[in-house]
Amino acid sequence: MKIPSFILLRRVRILIYALFGVFMTAYVGILKSDALIALLFTWSGERWLASPWMLALVSFILSPLVLHLLHPHLVRLLLRLPEQWRLNTLPRKLGVSALGFILLGTLTPTNELHTLELRMARLCAEGAYQRALDEGINFSTPSPQLVGLRTFALTQLQNDTDSIPLSTRFFDYPLPHNADATMLLLDSTASSIAPFYHRICHTAAQQLPSPELQAARQRQIHLLGLLLDRKLTTFVHTLAQEVSPDTIDVERLPTSHREALVLYMRRTTQPLLRYSDANIEANYRDFADLRQRILTGGVRTRRQPAQVSVAEANLMHRDYGQTYWWYFFYNTLLNAPQ
Repeated sequence: MKIPSFILLRRVRILIYALFGVFMTAYVGILKSDALIALLFTWSGERWLASPWMLALVSFILSPLVLHLLHPHLVRLLLRLPEQWRLNTLPRKLGVSALGFILLGTLTPTNELHTLELRMARLCAEGAYQRALDEGINFSTPSPQLVGLRTFALTQLQNDTDSIPLSTRFFDYPLPHNADATMLLLDSTASSIAPFYHRICHTAAQQLPSPELQAARQRQIHLLGLLLDRKLTTFVHTLAQEVSPDTIDVERLPTSHREALVLYMRRTTQPLLRYSDANIEANYRDFADLRQRILTGGVRTRRQPAQVSVAEANLMHRDYGQTYWWYFFYNTLLNAPQ
């Protein structure tokens, strides 16, 4: 039985509409959702914080309708073309549609880093701090804005004065090669944070932390800033003001602090306080032994034996990339401009 031509044409048109709707859903809901949300949030006077799923749903519903309304005008335009250029067959229509999708995606590029910053800022504005931390966890070249957003999210996860997710998990994430203490604070003027900055502060204020918890969070940011600036002596002096100068409760210290203390003990002859941690000290000996093996293996040049190379930093990163020791010795090299 032969199917009438008008039914075939209708099926072709429905297929084109469906493909266009799927493309616009992915394009708006995934590729451009964060930029559009920031734009809508700014236009609405910071009242309407949309979600990517909402934009994807709206685009899925509206895009076929828009294409249907434009269809008569497109037909009149095609009738003006030479016969050999007209879209009389399904393969031609699908090919032109695919070409249009490719051109639209190519002519409107998306900056991955900026998109990641917008997404993390939006999630922080929603109070979804753990989801914000999960975004771009393996992104190898973070910006200062990403570092500030991660610091803020980790700080907000601290629910009491004893839990210290900031100092415990901070070095689990990649850092820029020029990281320092200034990156720990949110930059309200950054283009990726500015649209959500007031909502982020408002969401954090709704939790109403106690004065003791606020002081604990600020203290951890200050100590972490000293570690980022490699001010070990000042870090130990500040820490000694909070604990006994003779002994330290190892179990209450986050790993980054313990690693910094072991490194401090190895680099000074007159320490401000006494510290002993068998497990961390054993790990540091392994770290130092690996550095020595890499050195004797010829990674560093003979002409400049004291110069730390990028190859050495990459080799050490495989086993110790999430330690403060790696940051202290190698962070200025990895991802640095060549």
